[in-house]
Amino acid sequence: MENIRQTARPAHKADTASSQEDYAGFLSVRGESVPGTSAGAATLIHTCYMLALLPWAVSLCLCGCRKMPGTGAMPPAAPKSSCLLRLEAPAGTAEDSVDVFAYDPDRDNRIDSYSRIPLRQTAELTLTTGRKRLVVLAGMDVSALTYADISTFESLGRVCARLEKEHPQRPILSGTVETEPGVRTQAALTLEALMTRIHIASLRADFSGQPYAGAVLDSVRIYLTNVCCTCPLLEQERHPSLQFCNYGRLDEEELQRFAQPSMLLWDVPGQIGAGARPVDALLYCYPNREAQEGPGTPFTRLVIECVILGERFYYPFNLGRTAGFGAGVVRNRTYRLDITLRRLGSRDPDTVVEPQDVGILLQREDWKEMEKKYEDF
Repeated sequence: MENIRQTARPAHKADTASSQEDYAGFLSVRGESVPGTSAGAATLIHTCYMLALLPWAVSLCLCGCRKMPGTGAMPPAAPKSSCLLRLEAPAGTAEDSVDVFAYDPDRDNRIDSYSRIPLRQTAELTLTTGRKRLVVLAGMDVSALTYADISTFESLGRVCARLEKEHPQRPILSGTVETEPGVRTQAALTLEALMTRIHIASLRADFSGQPYAGAVLDSVRIYLTNVCCTCPLLEQERHPSLQFCNYGRLDEEELQRFAQPSMLLWDVPGQIGAGARPVDALLYCYPNREAQEGPGTPFTRLVIECVILGERFYYPFNLGRTAGFGAGVVRNRTYRLDITLRRLGSRDPDTVVEPQDVGILLQREDWKEMEKKYEDF
């Protein structure tokens, strides 16, 4: 997989260091400085600092900045603990850094702190004591998030990524883990892609036994319809505001909104006959785990459009409700298909073909083989 690096204005090391020392109870990173910290991310860090300091500021104002009665000392800083965080990411991940949001389960899952850390190393985080729920994001533009988006674990989970902004070589990754209370803890987390990859490995037209035996496929296009184009950052059974694109048909005008239109549409050059033809078409979508199909809950479909003997035919079939797909299209998966067309297809791109019309060999695997990039504890 080709590496594509995002460039952004580097963080000021001096400012970052002073922030980590001066603000009690916030994340600090031990090790190398973090590449690619944008101005928006720096603003988000500063906002989190200010919001966490607000209760201390109010208490100091109310007591007139007096020392604690009976001790002659100022109020202590929030107790700290350290967490050694190890990450696993899909092989070939191009991101240099990840964004870590820490939430406090004992305080209604409210935001505790935020930090950007290098992806390619085990990082030591400094947290306030007690359990924490960590949310780690990679490939996401966090500068676009508001405080309302990140204020609680649940609010961040409701934030949706948009498929038109994704890139196959830099997919948005996310993961969560809960740390145990203690002075020094360890946690391991696996980052997973929000997207699903549909890999059409080969295609052939075996019309033997039919009156049109020996016919070939011309002008072949492979695409996805009824595609979920929004996806919550955290795993949920169904998000209440899912949106779909290519609804019921191919909408090439809508595809112009995509940074990579080829994620949903693949043109196959030349003709395809009875011999298996390697295609290696790679299409991408967000999860669709609808249990029943309805007007607002369509199944995602793979469609093969082609011309046979001068007439146009469509071969739509459901992803997720055929044998092997189980309960739906799941995130962070690659579905590899070898397809054989046996009869003439449908005249309608939204009318699913009968199982006997199409033969499919399906293999299901993770997005990409996980590769350990970090040291053991």
